[in-house]
Amino acid sequence: ANAEEPETTSCINAFSLGVGEVCSQASMLVRYTEGAGDYDADARAAQQLLEAGASFMSQFTSTTGVATICAENDIPIVGNAVNIIDVAPSEALTSVVADWSVYYTYAVNCLLQGTAIDTDWSGGYDDGAVILSQLNDKHLAEGSIERLTEVEKDLRDGKAKVFDTEKFTVD
Repeated sequence: ANAEEPETTSCINAFSLGVGEVCSQASMLVRYTEGAGDYDADARAAQQLLEAGASFMSQFTSTTGVATICAENDIPIVGNAVNIIDVAPSEALTSVVADWSVYYTYAVNCLLQGTAIDTDWSGGYDDGAVILSQLNDKHLAEGSIERLTEVEKDLRDGKAKVFDTEKFTVD
């Protein structure tokens, strides 16, 4: 991912906050590839993270390079943009992916109704435009499905405060 893209920074921050909710001692190391869709660069970045001692990974890329390195080294991973369970069947926990059918439905309805298609349209989890792929049952602890269902309900109801700035600290 490109370090200068706001979306990259937002995704890194969101992932870090999520991990911090379940493991307050976790730290994050990031490698940028300065491009998109470069399998070899993604795999090299993942290898560098392994050499630096990473014990868990996520990716913000459209290739399976990171997932492949994780599969080869038995490192758990959460995918982004690409459902990686087929690539890393024992290591992938889940993936966050876009469901483009939500946008296509919106755009086609605009055409049918003769209204302009919003040029800055964005959909998220609440709209069903962003979803979790299937959970990898090799990694589910007892109660995981129930807890995820509860978190999803809280997200949709606005009870979950993902970007709760009261918890932020600066060293």
